[in-house]
Amino acid sequence: MTTDTLPATVKDAAAAIRADLRAVFPGTRFSVRKGTGINSAWIDVTWTDGPNDDMVYDVYESYLGPDSPVERVSWNRLLSMPVLLAAQELIRSVLPGFTAYHEDGRWNRDPDSCPVFHLGGWRFGGGDRYSALASVADLLIINPRTGPGAS
Repeated sequence: MTTDTLPATVKDAAAAIRADLRAVFPGTRFSVRKGTGINSAWIDVTWTDGPNDDMVYDVYESYLGPDSPVERVSWNRLLSMPVLLAAQELIRSVLPGFTAYHEDGRWNRDPDSCPVFHLGGWRFGGGDRYSALASVADLLIINPRTGPGAS
């Protein structure tokens, strides 16, 4: 948090969260917008690639609490097409027929789920293809980590 005290307004909190996110993740561009309504005040955070949801939460969580003007923060991390296609190629190294996106960026409308597979010591799949793709993108491309089963 940029200060020791909570900001007085949602607008001030949004500005402080934006400043903290930019300081912690200088290479990532964030959109931080405030919203207010009847009996509520919230902040929306959106970004592409970069840190995962938990990493961003660790930055803004100090702005939430009983004395905060912010009632909730919603977030939306987008994944760029180059990252999604790179993740798809990694998955194809163990599942040759895997297609979530066509090379022109169109979503594969085939409703098949994704079988379980292992990459980099991590277990993926078992649900929908996009979830597997997003997990591979985060864990192996954007924020590479060694899986718990990796040697």
